Amino acid sequence: SNEHHVIAVSPGRHRVAVVVPSGSRQTVRIDDQVLSDVFDEVLGKRSSSSLGNPFTFSADGEHYGFTAKRGAMYFTVVDGKAGIPSELPYIVELKFSHGGARHAYVIAPFDSAGRPEQVASGESETSRARAYRVVLDGVPGTPYISVENLMFSADGRRFAYVATGYMPGKSTTAIVV
Repeated sequence: SNEHHVIAVSPGRHRVAVVVPSGSRQTVRIDDQVLSDVFDEVLGKRSSSSLGNPFTFSADGEHYGFTAKRGAMYFTVVDGKAGIPSELPYIVELKFSHGGARHAYVIAPFDSAGRPEQVASGESETSRARAYRVVLDGVPGTPYISVENLMFSADGRRFAYVATGYMPGKSTTAIVV
């Protein structure tokens, strides 16, 4: 058959993740447990082909995540739970803290009317840019023009990233802790 099964093994080789066809859609099994969500597509990581390994595991292999598409929306799924809908996939790939207890990723969210969220990008009222938010442990943060370099401290207690936002009079890039 032409069904594709993408298989990934966690660090320490004690968990196995598989993308499994479900009709014309896809679902994910972890350790032979079917996740209930069915998606139009489970996406390979940005750095690999569409059939590349879509899974990110925590260093201890206990936690996992991937990006999936349903309709026009993308979701980062962590430990089987789909996060906040995003207009775009792969803005910044999922990161786990060293112990795996915490996680972060970036979304391009929608506003309450279902349109792509916008953020100020200049003095003019019409100077608007696509908004990006860091989702830390499932909670979305402040909107920015861009976000990159997500990092956890070695003990996992602190988290930082580089963000660009607009303050009256100037565009600012800062490390957000």
